[in-house]
Amino acid sequence: MTAEQDEHPFLSWVASLVARGEAAMQDKDVVLTAAAGKEFALGVHDGSPLFCCQEEHEEALQSIKWGAAAILFNTNGRDWVVLSAKDARVKGAPSPTPVPVRLFLPIAAGRWDAWREIGPTTIHLGVMEMSKGAAEFTGTPFKSLPLQIKG
Repeated sequence: MTAEQDEHPFLSWVASLVARGEAAMQDKDVVLTAAAGKEFALGVHDGSPLFCCQEEHEEALQSIKWGAAAILFNTNGRDWVVLSAKDARVKGAPSPTPVPVRLFLPIAAGRWDAWREIGPTTIHLGVMEMSKGAAEFTGTPFKSLPLQIKG
């Protein structure tokens, strides 16, 4: 195995969240807790939803080739942003079988209700900076994904 195969930023990130009780694995799904969800912020970029992470999560999230996203409303008592990828394997992985993954990121119920009315088709992912206790986003998102609204 190469060093690249041994060190997958997303897998290391998920393992640390699970070890701290901030995420659970459910088959191909990684579900973050409400406490872990506080590491993310909601916003708007170019008229579409923007979902930002803190800088320490950027490498893990960018290491996956996310292909689509969804906003789920009123599911298991809350709303969610769900990122999905058809294959989470690292380059050069020995297995030829794709490994799909979905990442469920909790958001407070009702925070994105306005998007239900607007029906955006894209969501942007970016990195936030903290300024005087408030999240700020400047610059360009690191990823834009097709978006489905459900619920």
